[in-house]
Amino acid sequence: MGRKGAASKPSPKHSPALVAAASPPPPPEPPAALTKALLAFHDSVSPGDRHGPIEGHPESADRVSASVARLRGNREVWRALRKLPPRRATDSELQLCHDESHITGLQRLAQLSGEDGKGRFVPASGPVCMGGPCCEVREGTGNSDTYVTSGSIEAARLSVGGLLNMVDNVMGGGSSSSHCGLALCRPPGHHASRNRSSGFCLFNNVAVAASYALDRYPEVSRVMIFDWDVHHGQGTQHIFEHSSDVLVINAHRHDGHSFYPATGGSSEVGLGPGRGYNINVALPQGYGGAALWSVCANVVVPAARSFKPDLIVVSAGFDAARGDPLGGCAVPPQAFGALTAELRALAWEVAGGRLLMALEGGYHLEVLPDCVEEVARALVQDFDIEGGADPFAEPPAWLEGSLCLGAIRRACEAHHALALKLPL
Repeated sequence: MGRKGAASKPSPKHSPALVAAASPPPPPEPPAALTKALLAFHDSVSPGDRHGPIEGHPESADRVSASVARLRGNREVWRALRKLPPRRATDSELQLCHDESHITGLQRLAQLSGEDGKGRFVPASGPVCMGGPCCEVREGTGNSDTYVTSGSIEAARLSVGGLLNMVDNVMGGGSSSSHCGLALCRPPGHHASRNRSSGFCLFNNVAVAASYALDRYPEVSRVMIFDWDVHHGQGTQHIFEHSSDVLVINAHRHDGHSFYPATGGSSEVGLGPGRGYNINVALPQGYGGAALWSVCANVVVPAARSFKPDLIVVSAGFDAARGDPLGGCAVPPQAFGALTAELRALAWEVAGGRLLMALEGGYHLEVLPDCVEEVARALVQDFDIEGGADPFAEPPAWLEGSLCLGAIRRACEAHHALALKLPL
């Protein structure tokens, strides 16, 4: 069942070091016209653009290097991906979503780290500029989880810039343009709000990308962000909670106040003109692939058809995957590939095929590459625009776990009488 080629058998597990050692050099890149999807990532080559390392911290450079090594090892997928060059986000682009004083505060923390070689942790609450950046200088992690080293801000600019480069490419048109792509963003972004960095996130990659598309391209008047990371993307919600131009849908684990960030209840629906354009599906601990499929079938599809976005951006966190040390859930890697294949169909139906995936969480260094490979495979597989069933109409028989219909019903009830009129 499910869209043809939507998921594969789980990839064999390899350590990143073995994958890199065993993989032959990639063949010459094919012409752009022959590639099927975009890939953006940044390899830190100097301390000036290197985020971290912080000993023992789960958000490390190994996350991206292991994922890239896995993609390189899959020659068919690797050749079908057009690799975009690095691109640095400017201050004016970051300020589409972030306060200038906050950007300056983060840059000051990076400068301090460069002066003495010690990592800094951003304030556990409030913007960096409150009280001056020195007030939160610590050698240990303490109660903070989000660090800055000398190259972190440059790395964060490149993380945002890779996604902006992808927006330019999918909006560019022409025979060599691709409609979809995967950005291996690091540091991640969905916990960063206008004036606060938290949850390992410095700048909000997907929020800046959505605002950039709306600001730069007249043909983009609405953007949909779907966040399937196990943690609620409260930063993205905060940035757009007053907007009717950006629809934000979160499907995440919600255990009241016991699971970070303890936000994202179904009653959080947006404010003012944005009321009805913020959807939260608060799922229980341990949810699996069937729950995410059910969220897409019953919430994402009807919301997208009502909203009619011109671009879909996915905050693709993989910490809901089975085995992730931070997520406590049980989504198999191949489920993320199946979701991606169906989202491609939905994007062709409502958004001209424009679908961008941006890495958020995912901290198991063997499971994360499995998930990334499944998503990349789904992005480059042959796709029949005219044929096939409706998106998410046919769940794969191998999906496991509860459908979490209670959580889905609560989200639909919260929005039944609002702008999108979600069906009950």
